[in-house]
Amino acid sequence: VYRLDDDGALTSIGGGADLGGVDGMAVDRAGNVYLADNRDNVVRRVESDGTVSVFAGNGALPYSEGDIGDGGPATDAVVISPRSVAVDSDGSVYLTSIHGIRRVDHDGVISTLVHSDEESVDGGTSYHPPDMLAFDAHGNLFFSEPETHRVRVVVRPGEIPRGPSGAVLAVAGAPVLLAAAAAAVWWRRRRVTQADAPEPETALRG
Repeated sequence: VYRLDDDGALTSIGGGADLGGVDGMAVDRAGNVYLADNRDNVVRRVESDGTVSVFAGNGALPYSEGDIGDGGPATDAVVISPRSVAVDSDGSVYLTSIHGIRRVDHDGVISTLVHSDEESVDGGTSYHPPDMLAFDAHGNLFFSEPETHRVRVVVRPGEIPRGPSGAVLAVAGAPVLLAAAAAAVWWRRRRVTQADAPEPETALRG
């Protein structure tokens, strides 16, 4: 993993440490870099001074139906095949795994926000393991679901508790690539679409 400085210089982060098989990354406001290591089943943190540590996941395999560590330290939790990481405005870290979307709070405690086998409220089917994550400017968390060809959104996960009424909505189908700025934008079948949660998708020009 490399950092491109403002002057165009390309430098390796982590001081040459083995960062595993990096699939996704995110940066918090303090400049710490979070790396989803799909090979070693952990999320690593590279601090601004280059120090590398395991932020979440104990590297345990294989997958089992037992306790995955919710409510305890993130470093003791089972995190299988993390693919993406995102950081909200308060500094909480979100990651995807085969279990769903996990959240690590400021105290390092992990919980599951969306379970991959949980029944959805928008289509009568269960959620499937998520892939990519991205926050928009309003704090809504978008995630892609490759198996169902959908993009869903968790409406302001840090503010609105999940409940029977549901705070997870489907906003689009056939996701290929997900990114975010003021809204979530992705490429869909040769056209770019935009969705501001929870409004339906609209086509962008160009």
